[in-house]
Amino acid sequence: MEESLSVPLMYADTIYEHLDFLVYDEKYELDPANIKLLQTLGSGHFGDVYLGILNLNGAKKPVAVKKTKQLATIQQKEGNKSPEECNKIWQMERDSLRDELKIMAHIGAHSHVVRLIGAVTTSKDDYCLVTEYCEYGSLDTFLQNKMDYGLFMNEIVTEDSAGYVIRGRECVYKNMQDTSWDSQFEVRRSNGMLTTSDLLWFALQMARAMEYLTQHSVVHRDVALRNVLLKSDYTLKVADFGLSRLASDDGCYYQLRNVAVPIRSTAPEAMKVGRFSEHSECWAYGVALWELFTFSKKQPYVEECPDGYNDIMAFLTAGNRLTVPSTAPKPMYFEQILLKYY
Repeated sequence: MEESLSVPLMYADTIYEHLDFLVYDEKYELDPANIKLLQTLGSGHFGDVYLGILNLNGAKKPVAVKKTKQLATIQQKEGNKSPEECNKIWQMERDSLRDELKIMAHIGAHSHVVRLIGAVTTSKDDYCLVTEYCEYGSLDTFLQNKMDYGLFMNEIVTEDSAGYVIRGRECVYKNMQDTSWDSQFEVRRSNGMLTTSDLLWFALQMARAMEYLTQHSVVHRDVALRNVLLKSDYTLKVADFGLSRLASDDGCYYQLRNVAVPIRSTAPEAMKVGRFSEHSECWAYGVALWELFTFSKKQPYVEECPDGYNDIMAFLTAGNRLTVPSTAPKPMYFEQILLKYY
């Protein structure tokens, strides 16, 4: 999670952390000798992610390995902090990874949630979480690259055959005017082209993942395209459960610890009183759709609210919302208008 997108929040209301009562199943424990790290894939707020090879029952498979930073690395980076403060940071990283492991083990398997393969929790130096590897990486970077190389094709037709602008709520797609459009799917895919249909497919997969998490009383709290991974067959996987928590019986999670949250995708009521629920998850999903149809070329509210947290809160409190991208189909546009009154 990028530092520029987050702010630490602390709230007075306190309840017990339901996550503390989740038990780690030792069936997930892996031998660190069977994991070989190849290269760094990314660096996050609470650890680094590597491409690795896992030797499991004689078979070798590519995996993603999320590790806490070494204490020596933290001490070098935080040169102005005392050894005690550096050790506290290191412990926070381990606690965050432990929480993520518990949540993922609780969630179980779903076709659009990144799959937990195992973990190393008994070794101080090799403490890590191992998940399936998604070849195309994060969805935000994938979309940015497609746009940079001119590989997006908009399927929405804005003019009819006579050259008149199509108005109203109807949405006309290329396959309605070109009978050969659908048959050219494989050609477009082999040429690396991304289309509006692909974006809608990504949106649907993300929605299915969020529905599944809600059914398991999990609030993700960091739904954004940087935390969505993509397989080479365009299967999407929601990932990064470092901020995820279990909701209580009323369907809400009330933040009680001083933890940084992503201000640009967090619902106003969650920012104000620390209440996260299915409703705040829907809000974050709406922002993720905005990212999707703007190809993650810029951060949410970066133009409307250049001064950060206070500016964003004032903007939203006044009833303002993100502008719906021109590439979003009209039916989706009218659905998103409802968020203005959320």
